[in-house]
Amino acid sequence: MKILHVLAQLPSRTGSGVYFSNMIEGFKKYKHEQKAIFGTQDKYQWNVLENKDQYTINFKSEELPFPIVGMSDVMPYESTIYS
Repeated sequence: MKILHVLAQLPSRTGSGVYFSNMIEGFKKYKHEQKAIFGTQDKYQWNVLENKDQYTINFKSEELPFPIVGMSDVMPYESTIYS
């Protein structure tokens, strides 16, 4: 089975990100082909999937010059509130 995981936050840094990472780790034992799309900034490194299976949306970049969006006004990294 091919699975595409999508997260609008940094993986492993919030509850949603931890759940995201754990789901991917859990599916590895079934040998599913997995890819992930997620927001990133400040040279964030994530090692749950190989780099070739990661597609990042780079915030705080020339194309997106603002911090990654967050679910609340208190996030464990610099963020912009959804609005």
